[in-house]
Amino acid sequence: MIVYLSGGIQGYGYDEANSWREEATIKLKNNKHKVLNPLRNRMWKDAKDQQEFQINELAHRDYVDVERSDVILCECTNPYRNYWGTITEVVEARRLGKPVVAFVGENRMKEDNGEHYSYWMDYHCTKIVATMDEAIKYICEVLDYE
Repeated sequence: MIVYLSGGIQGYGYDEANSWREEATIKLKNNKHKVLNPLRNRMWKDAKDQQEFQINELAHRDYVDVERSDVILCECTNPYRNYWGTITEVVEARRLGKPVVAFVGENRMKEDNGEHYSYWMDYHCTKIVATMDEAIKYICEVLDYE
């Protein structure tokens, strides 16, 4: 199964945007899944494997990656970020009939604290959980049809 790693990039440094993706990649590959990381070969001031892309090229590649994937793993843990690209990928995955499993953090699971995720996430995601480990467990135990 191919898993696309959707989540915050804009406004983050490379390490901050990629750290959860590296951890998820290891865990998913240990469960025999392939991973598409949108940061691969991407131009970044502090990235080791830089390649210069135009914004439209990056967005096009992200759309193609969503289409190539079997499932989307989505990080939306920061209640103060807009996640524009992430939400676009989630909506595209839903349009294509792809399952989306999002992890939003413990605080965002509580509806009464002002940091709850959007009802749009409820509608477009197959499953929303608190942690990345819960999301990966769901992907491996429930969505792994192979």
